[in-house]
Amino acid sequence: MSVDPTSTEQRARFILQPRDILLILFIFYATIVTRNQILLAGFWGSVVRCNTRLRTLVAARYLVRLRSEFDRQSLYGLGPAAAALIATELGIDIETVKRQARIGQSVQFLTHTLRIVDVHLAFATAAKQTGIAFLWRSERQVRHEYKTREGTRWQTHILKPDGMARFGDAGSYRHCYVECDLSHRSSAAMGALFSSYCHYRANVFTEIYGASSFVVLCIVPGARRLSHLQAVAQSVGADFVRFTTYDQLFSVGPLGPIWLTPAGTVPVSLLP
Repeated sequence: MSVDPTSTEQRARFILQPRDILLILFIFYATIVTRNQILLAGFWGSVVRCNTRLRTLVAARYLVRLRSEFDRQSLYGLGPAAAALIATELGIDIETVKRQARIGQSVQFLTHTLRIVDVHLAFATAAKQTGIAFLWRSERQVRHEYKTREGTRWQTHILKPDGMARFGDAGSYRHCYVECDLSHRSSAAMGALFSSYCHYRANVFTEIYGASSFVVLCIVPGARRLSHLQAVAQSVGADFVRFTTYDQLFSVGPLGPIWLTPAGTVPVSLLP
């Protein structure tokens, strides 16, 4: 993967618009996105306007344009000028911003990161079409390191979902942690992942979110992987996990009857 060079002459002065700031924050939470994902997220209504503004933001060093060997589309990440802006907007240390904005180089990292954005946008689109209130939180926003006392010792735990989708209004929220699986983790690793949610559900979740329960939405590449992970979830007692495939998610939609419980054979809908 290589970065498009931009000359000093190309860095024309311009006024940063509120929409630009929202885009920069969107990319900060996502790490990297495609042009088509930016369009689907609703930042600009036409390809021409989107391309023009992206070129301007790249020239001003708020964004970087990346060429990927595995994806025909250009990819966009944060440029050096974005760090100070994000630190100010979010009230966090600029070095933390720089560290979190680094882009991994492996194909697996890029594939997984872009897949999470695809899933996020699929949820957002479905919620908009049905008029359901929706909120997305990225991994950076919902990652939680916490301690619990076990016997005479304190044990550190880290919950690190790929994201969280919250549907509904106050008093009736449906909290859904999201795991985008690429068949890259072993059965033992997935069992440990599901167990970490069991621990969080039993010890921490209600105190933090004021709700009694959540589900974990695990999206997988195919039916064989789905069946295998159903058995893994059953083995650790994670009956709150729901499974579907990417094909089902993108063709039917996340709010349709596409989700299987660990022991289920008949798909159900996510919301009542």
